[in-house]
Amino acid sequence: MDTVDPAVVAALARHVNPASAAFLAARMLSRRQAAGEVVIAAGGPAHGLFLLVEGELDVFVGPDGGQIRVGTIHRGTFFGEAGFFDRRASSATIRAASNVQVMELDILDFEDMLEREPRHAAVLLRVLTQVLGQRVSDTNHHILDESGAVPAGSGVLGRLWGRLFGGQA
Repeated sequence: MDTVDPAVVAALARHVNPASAAFLAARMLSRRQAAGEVVIAAGGPAHGLFLLVEGELDVFVGPDGGQIRVGTIHRGTFFGEAGFFDRRASSATIRAASNVQVMELDILDFEDMLEREPRHAAVLLRVLTQVLGQRVSDTNHHILDESGAVPAGSGVLGRLWGRLFGGQA
């Protein structure tokens, strides 16, 4: 096995046990990109899971020329997990806010891992389930204002909230 970058193993070890971190690091492809470069383009094919090892990434949604920055991805964060699971085109553009190092696990390599090394695949799936759960929770908090009420103009969500919880939309 080739030697792997200790920074990659350390980034993975924040999420998984040391054995799985070393196993995954050896199977992920590394790439460096300069500030301003697109890592994932909205509408492009989703074919991998990513881990940001160095730097920061900005997340943009909307059409070209009218994109809105909706978030930042920080070092040590997995991203691209939704497309990794459902293989739909990316819904956001991810652009390097600084010089970055990104690791990518190709979906085909993951499928091979499921068959050959299910123990490590299961560890990664558990982590990704936690990541997706946190993303849903964060989205819910953005939808609700500080008082717990659904913001005015929330349409279907507001009506559903009112019916389920008796709140005002």
